[in-house]
Amino acid sequence: MTTAGRERELQQAAPQASVEHTDEQKAVAARDWPQGEQTREKVRTATPRKKGKRSSEWKRTRWAWRSIGDGHHPSKDFMVERRGCLGVIQCSQCLRCLRPKTDSTARGKQLLLGCSHRSCPRDSLDLITCDARTYHYSEERDNDMVDIWEHTGEHEHPHPPRDGHLSKAEEVALDTQIKRRPDATAHQLRTGDIAPESTPLGMISPILTDARTARYQVNKGRERLQLRQPAAKGGGPVLQALAQLNTDLASPFLVDSGFVDGAYFIMQTPFMRQLTKENVNDALDPMYSSDLEDRSGTVTDSDHSYFKHGLLVTSAAFNTTLAAWVPIVYSWIGGQRTEDHRPHFRQLNMTIVNSADAQFEPRLLSAVMDFSAAQRAAYTEEYAATMAALFGGWSRLSPEAQAAQHQAFMHEASDFLQGCEVHFWRSGKRVQQNGALVPPDHRDRFERLLRVMLSPLCTEQEFEQTVQSLRLEFPRIENWISWWLQPLVARMLFPVKKTMSEETAQQLPRTSNPVETQHALLHHASGKGHDLIDGVRALFLHCQELERRHQAILDGHVPWPTGPRERPPRKGRTVFHPNDGRAPDTIEALALPKTTASTDTADTKTTNANTANTANTIPVSRLTSPACIVPATITLPTIATTIAAPQTQIVRDNNKFMFMSYRLSNSSCFTDHPLEAWFRAYTLWSPDERYKLQHSILPIDSVLASIFYHFEARLKWAQHGSDVLDGRRAMELCQRVIKHAVFRTWQLVEREDSHGCAYTWIERAVQTAAINSPETRQTFAIHHYAEWTCPDCGYRTEDCIPLPVIYSLRAKDIRLASLYGSSGTSSVMLTPEPEALSLQGYFAHFIPCRPMGNRHHGSDPIHELIGPACPQDGCVSICRISAMQTSWPRLLHILPETIGDTPTAYHARNPPPVVFPQSLYIPSLPQHNVVSSMGLPGDTNCIEYSLVGRILHKPGHFTGEYVIHGRTFAYDCARHRGKLVDIGDCDACTRPRHDVVMYIYTRRTEKSISQRSLKLIEEDFARIAKWDYDSKHHSKSDVMDLSGLDSPPQPSSVPNLHVTGRPESPSPLAPLVFYESSTSDVESHLHHVSPSLSPLQRTSPQSNLPDIVDCIGGCGEQVDEGDMVSCDLCQRWSHVPCIQVLLSSEYVLPKDYDSPQSTWVCPLCQGLDILDLQSIHDRRRIWLHQQYALFRTTPASSSQADHYSPARLLDVPLARFGSTVQLQWHDGNIYRTGESPAAPQFKRTLREVAEAILQQRSASHMISIGDIQWPRRLCEDAADSSSFEVPELSLALQDAFPTVMEILLGKQTHPVVEDFLSFMDGKSTDNPASITHFATRHRLNILPGDSSLVTDHLVRLRILLRTRTSILELPTDALVLGIAATLFDLVIMRTYLGRPPHDDLTLFSIIMSPRRSLGSGATVIRHLSHAEQAAAACEGAYDTKDPALTSSTMLHPERLRLSDTPLTFDGFIATITNADDSPYLWPISQDRGLTAGMTLNGPSDHTDVPQKPKPRPKPKPKPRQKVLKSETSSRLVDLEAEDKEPTVVELRRSKRTRSTGQAAISKAIDEDRRTKARYD
Repeated sequence: MTTAGRERELQQAAPQASVEHTDEQKAVAARDWPQGEQTREKVRTATPRKKGKRSSEWKRTRWAWRSIGDGHHPSKDFMVERRGCLGVIQCSQCLRCLRPKTDSTARGKQLLLGCSHRSCPRDSLDLITCDARTYHYSEERDNDMVDIWEHTGEHEHPHPPRDGHLSKAEEVALDTQIKRRPDATAHQLRTGDIAPESTPLGMISPILTDARTARYQVNKGRERLQLRQPAAKGGGPVLQALAQLNTDLASPFLVDSGFVDGAYFIMQTPFMRQLTKENVNDALDPMYSSDLEDRSGTVTDSDHSYFKHGLLVTSAAFNTTLAAWVPIVYSWIGGQRTEDHRPHFRQLNMTIVNSADAQFEPRLLSAVMDFSAAQRAAYTEEYAATMAALFGGWSRLSPEAQAAQHQAFMHEASDFLQGCEVHFWRSGKRVQQNGALVPPDHRDRFERLLRVMLSPLCTEQEFEQTVQSLRLEFPRIENWISWWLQPLVARMLFPVKKTMSEETAQQLPRTSNPVETQHALLHHASGKGHDLIDGVRALFLHCQELERRHQAILDGHVPWPTGPRERPPRKGRTVFHPNDGRAPDTIEALALPKTTASTDTADTKTTNANTANTANTIPVSRLTSPACIVPATITLPTIATTIAAPQTQIVRDNNKFMFMSYRLSNSSCFTDHPLEAWFRAYTLWSPDERYKLQHSILPIDSVLASIFYHFEARLKWAQHGSDVLDGRRAMELCQRVIKHAVFRTWQLVEREDSHGCAYTWIERAVQTAAINSPETRQTFAIHHYAEWTCPDCGYRTEDCIPLPVIYSLRAKDIRLASLYGSSGTSSVMLTPEPEALSLQGYFAHFIPCRPMGNRHHGSDPIHELIGPACPQDGCVSICRISAMQTSWPRLLHILPETIGDTPTAYHARNPPPVVFPQSLYIPSLPQHNVVSSMGLPGDTNCIEYSLVGRILHKPGHFTGEYVIHGRTFAYDCARHRGKLVDIGDCDACTRPRHDVVMYIYTRRTEKSISQRSLKLIEEDFARIAKWDYDSKHHSKSDVMDLSGLDSPPQPSSVPNLHVTGRPESPSPLAPLVFYESSTSDVESHLHHVSPSLSPLQRTSPQSNLPDIVDCIGGCGEQVDEGDMVSCDLCQRWSHVPCIQVLLSSEYVLPKDYDSPQSTWVCPLCQGLDILDLQSIHDRRRIWLHQQYALFRTTPASSSQADHYSPARLLDVPLARFGSTVQLQWHDGNIYRTGESPAAPQFKRTLREVAEAILQQRSASHMISIGDIQWPRRLCEDAADSSSFEVPELSLALQDAFPTVMEILLGKQTHPVVEDFLSFMDGKSTDNPASITHFATRHRLNILPGDSSLVTDHLVRLRILLRTRTSILELPTDALVLGIAATLFDLVIMRTYLGRPPHDDLTLFSIIMSPRRSLGSGATVIRHLSHAEQAAAACEGAYDTKDPALTSSTMLHPERLRLSDTPLTFDGFIATITNADDSPYLWPISQDRGLTAGMTLNGPSDHTDVPQKPKPRPKPKPKPRQKVLKSETSSRLVDLEAEDKEPTVVELRRSKRTRSTGQAAISKAIDEDRRTKARYD
């Protein structure tokens, strides 16, 4: 509130100044803390009360009372019950109060124990006695008995703490919270929740902050609300309750029961029978039966924890409406025998048969369960009984025939019974981790044998060999393996032993997890450990909730589910920080070379972890996990000697299986063709290389391991196979593994029918596998090794720099190699049309660079990097690079520079495109001249690569060409039924084509390390620098003389270039993701530009570059949406909102970025390190946390205009944890009809959040924004409302009033007076403008409503000053509006900060300067409330947490909707910090401040308690006299009396008589009113 506004209110309120006290406050004070003469009466009711339930609430107070026996009433002549006040026990040091015990002995122990504070002495407790009394008696009036309670005397001591009882109002408030959340624990109720009607228990009563008291009171509240059904005692009540249960539930739920041969109860609602019928109809419908893979049949399991006694048996079936497994039969059984389980399966089979009616088929009774013998036998018996009941003419069969047929039915039951593979893997994990059973170095072998046993491709012979190997290699598990090989158990588990048809097995799940999930949901909803009756009732409620959800989906109130929830991605391995306090205990941390022993140990630990994870998730043979393909055809135990020979030994011209490949399966072309290239390379490797890759390099639970295991099985099938279906089935299984990883695990493509990228999934597969096996990346990616040497001490170290798996040719290296001609060895003049460059010449001169934030392999040459500091003691030198080596992978993937070229652009390239040869030779030894740097055929010192094939892209589809046995074969997964077609000799695969997107080479030699001379690297780098310089100063037709480049140029010869525009030569390319489209031209994919982009943002047609969407803002989305901008150097496309919001100010776009003449270079191209960029991303995300932004509330399907409302960013993860932001709608939003959100919280991507913030900053005045609730505390006239109160501030202001009055009269000094007189020197003290200027100079950011509370106190001061004389000789307005208003604001701010009054002078010294800072740079900040932040977002504020914003100017009045909702903050209302954001340390002060006021925020963590003087000897006890007025009140009434310094004893007595002082203040207010009336 401004000073002028406050002055107007003072003038309006002056004639009728008074202090308002609500009736509720007076009633509560009189009821809980009575003073003086009080009487309460209550007429006894005629209704008799239960024993022990007589209410005494009407006469209960908060004082501590104790009966003192019967005695005479002071004014009546009969005996009454008397009770005396025990007073209070108070510590003389910390002034903490204790409630006296009613027993005198216990009270004595209290005093002896002393104060519990560690700094207080044991004898610091004093008992302050009290003479107050109460009298209890009854009288008869008008034939009614009236109970009377009388109170006499004054309590001249502090209030004692609360006892353990709750008042009636508090019990009602507690019951309200329990009814809101009947299942919540006492701890949850104490904490509260985010719902508006939530009230934490501590706010109801402070005694409820104690955990034990809260649990006790919550239990009592539940008993009052009858939320707990008492457990039935004895058999009779239980049977009666069961008999009455269906009547109580108003629905048939108990359908069968028995007590003769085992107790059981069968529970099934009509809705559960309806779900069974829906499941049966789907299974019988040919249209849906093919889509029910893993979703047919029933799953049964037992729950041992739901009931206290007995088991809950549940059978679940899949429901397409709910897209989930749902329970269809519940049973309670008292034992675990076969006879106990049979009634459950009898009811289940009967329900299925009745649902199928005449269409019944035996396969409908298919079931999945664990390996319980009782369950299996019960299912078998009931299956036979059901089939016998359906058998026509059963009664006419002889007993012998019936017995034979019954045995046949029981044997047939095994054809429809499947076990749980998860149980097998869990059991195997326990055995594997037991070192006494499986040696640690054989754990990997043990797991591989188990995988072979579960493989669907395993033959009977291989299974027997595997079992024999297990028994020979692990003899101590004989009993374990024999148990699993029991005929009935093996028939349920192992595919080779099953008699079930393959079609049925494919449709049944391989695990009992569906029903275990139902048990978990039941526990989450209803808890565990129920008594029988309570558990049955809770089951019924759970079924009703399922029925309501089912009906809501059918009615359209809930969206139709898309399927069962996907398993969340597995967390990666924890990366430890150097400051985590962990000693270096790994090979990598110790920087030691990996020996065979250490590698085996590390691999063993990794394998064990991966095995445990796999065994606990999804069975291998179901292919729902990436690690699912197993080498089913590996012959064991001599696996190392039976792997197939290389392709040259097995490929035959008439081998048709070798030329069969994958068929198109739902847009799988982007994975099928790279897979085929890998398989062709795999066939060229030796058996030892293949074995090493599978068993020593690839993690067994990785996608790559599954792929190469599949390759081994496919190679073996191609060599010895006889059935086409076996190979087709294996290929389909591999496709399913990759699809699951791409679409679900990695989520690289949004929909399964979408067109994906042919090499993005390769990068992800290698990256995932390399987490647990670094050698995996060396198999698929190029690595540079830089050796650094200290020039002084000779210290050496090595640095490994990996490149991306998919290597893309760099434009600068192409230009460099083109200087030498096609062979890379000539040193002639460069002509305008050089000849085509070979890939061999490219690698002979390419500059090793470090990747920098994108997939172009960066622009930082390794030899130009600054080396590390020498770590040797006493050496301060910087290491220099001394050698450079390159490690070449087994599989080399190369992206040509022509990706995205149209045929015209391809043939117009200058220089011509790089030629990819059939064989590639790279020298392995260091070379020192240009000619020797080229590898030659037959050179034993060369690394040799052979071309495997290449991937081509046509609009919407990938194809491939592969070199097999000297011929080129074309492969299109959508044509020729997936078969390869011969199209010519091997040269056909090297002919130039514009639509090639990737080449794949395989290394044929064991050598993998090459080394180049640093001299040649520096010379080549100098040529690139000169080329860049000359290309800017010569036309393209000029002939550039390179003869002067025989030696590296001096640094001064190459100017320091500053890039100001787009470079003429194309920059390196990033991998391009192609998406499905209806267009027939590839160019539509590559040169599509949004209409909203400026010419600057569009890719130059001459550059022939694709649109690379790789947002530099760090949003994590590579999508072309909204406003986009591209870097003029690397052509990286980024989202404009992400750059403007998610980057720091020095990297944002210029204002004229959309101008054709404007240029913009991304931070990476400006030289920013990738780690620094990630740090910027993290800092900006931290800044976004708890910000407010505007989001659309209008439904997407609505035809209305878009409306927006503020929402809060709850959780903004750091860059390494994703880009999904959790938001919550502002609680005070007022939505239009039909716009209310479905849930209070929602999620958005970081890009969408950035767009919202940028929109609200730039266009908030152009969008429709909804209204919000405006709390009354933010209104300047809040004090005019009777419902507005801030008790803490009112009490603080009231306590400060006498001291402020003394300062105005000149009886007490304060720096504000000197500051005011100094400011008004030379100015007129009657000038309102000067007074306003002074008040504004010191004005703090006080909440408007809190500021209005000061008005009444200023009016009182004005009235009192009219009859008083101040020695300051200042006008009344100057005293009140200048000095008093500043002091009252100081009191409010001190209360905001949670500081005691003795810090008032320190606080004023901080705010006295215009900048509100002291020498230390301390600053007082009043934080914005949630309502103010939401309003700031509506007004287009960029930073809604900026304390500089004020609530009076941030929202238009037409958007305000005044309400009495409380004002909420994130923490304290105000804080004080130093300039470096460190907490401010308050100095110790002995000043008493502006009297004692309560704090609003609670005590501060860094409160410095001043040292108290040592206690003086206690004075002799004197007769206690009643004090009617405290020292404080006396100073208020007689303000002109001489002020004396109170003694310690008087101060202590003043604190003890605080309550009496409050009454005296009230009397003083009445006197002020009488003075005002006389004055008027």
